Amino acid sequence: MKASEFEAKFEAGEDLTEDLDLSRARRVNRHRTQVICYVVGDSSDPDDVRPSAAPYRIDDGEIFFGPCMKSLRERMRTRYLNETTESVEPRDAVYFVGFNGSNEEKICKIIWIGRLMKVMTFSHAWDLLDGSRYEAMRAWEYSPLHVRPVRKSGRLVGYEHVNLLHMEDNEWANDLVKPNGTQHVKSDRCLLLKKYVSAWQGFPRDVCLLFENIFFATGRGLEIDVDLLSILQSAQPDRVVDRYAVFGWVGRGERKRRDGKRGNYLQVTGVRAWEFANWIRKASSAAPSS
Repeated sequence: MKASEFEAKFEAGEDLTEDLDLSRARRVNRHRTQVICYVVGDSSDPDDVRPSAAPYRIDDGEIFFGPCMKSLRERMRTRYLNETTESVEPRDAVYFVGFNGSNEEKICKIIWIGRLMKVMTFSHAWDLLDGSRYEAMRAWEYSPLHVRPVRKSGRLVGYEHVNLLHMEDNEWANDLVKPNGTQHVKSDRCLLLKKYVSAWQGFPRDVCLLFENIFFATGRGLEIDVDLLSILQSAQPDRVVDRYAVFGWVGRGERKRRDGKRGNYLQVTGVRAWEFANWIRKASSAAPSS
């Protein structure tokens, strides 16, 4: 059909459905929903989040997620940041869901949920998360905001370690770079880029996250009910999933144990993510205030 004919039919108010190729149509302003699930290894209590650098509860409104889950943070950095962008507010609806670690009672619950508000470098976080709201987090000797940017003529050239978090064997440096990296010069408390190396190239793990505080357990975690169990089972059709082993089991016989996805995570997308997000809204609204 010629453009003039199409325009004439449009102006006449005729039905144009049969004249349109809808196979390539996209719904604008429709953003993806995804849920990232993992085990908070340092918190075995199903009803309380152990004082931790990640996640760190700022207040009833915000949660800060800093130096942990290196592979996950690298993925978030690659997806949302780039050479010229050090801070982004994602349009996607991204939820992080933390389950408690293993315990003798074999009880598993959700101990925190956050909706992603901002992806940023530690340098940007150092400048942004200031003032009375963040005073307690910054003052804590194990604060997750554990590195201070070093700048030269306004350009980020390195980081200085400023507290006790990950001090052992200079582990704090691995929160920013991969082991055996060659693009920086390291001392006990400082990590500087070599000449002509950009911050994007030299600090592949330079990313932290700020969440809206949906739920943070302070006395009672969120139970894994029938609906949530069904979602987790559908999202992992090749695993034997139950209320304790939410990511299935590994090993056999006496060595059989709950899969804690150490350093790893489950990404739920598509219809299951939408169902999970809907479950989160219902469960968090009924939960006690954090």
